[in-house]
Amino acid sequence: MKLAARFHRSLSLLADVLDHDLLMKAGMRLVGGFGIGTAGLGVACAVALAGCVTPSIPIPPPDPSRMSFALTTTGPDPTATFTYPANVNYEDAVVFVYNRDRGTGIIQTAAANGSVGPTMPVTAAAGEQINVTFQIDDQSVSTCIRLREGAQDPTSYCDR
Repeated sequence: MKLAARFHRSLSLLADVLDHDLLMKAGMRLVGGFGIGTAGLGVACAVALAGCVTPSIPIPPPDPSRMSFALTTTGPDPTATFTYPANVNYEDAVVFVYNRDRGTGIIQTAAANGSVGPTMPVTAAAGEQINVTFQIDDQSVSTCIRLREGAQDPTSYCDR
C-alpha cells in the first residue's frame, strides 16, 4: 500500500511539473489533481524507469600502438616493464600483464587518470606472447602482442 501511495504522489508531482495540455496530449485525464490514463500511466512509468536502467557501455581493448615495453636483458632472466598513457576508459582499472610463453605475470592498478606504469618487471624476452588485460568491475578487455622494445606493433598478435 505504501508503494501505491508513493506512486500516486509521484504522479501528482509529475502533473504539477508538466503542462496540463502536454498531459492531455499524452492521454492523461486530470482527476483530483493527478492524471491516470492508460497512455499517461505508460509515460509516467517510462520516465520513472528510465533513471533506473543504465546500459553498460563496453570498454575498448587496449591499443597495441599505445603500449610500450622497456626490455632489460641483464641478469639471468630478461624482463619487461609495461607503460600505457592516460585513458579515461581505464581509470583505476586492474591491469594484468601476463607472459603466455612462460606462464608468469604481474597485476597492478591503473592510475586515477587511466595511465599505467612503468609496472613491476615481468619475466619476458623479445618475441614472446604478452597478454595485457584491463579489468573494470565486471568488464575485462585484453590484447595479446608479440613483445618488442618500445611501442608495440599493432599487426603482430599472438598465435593462440
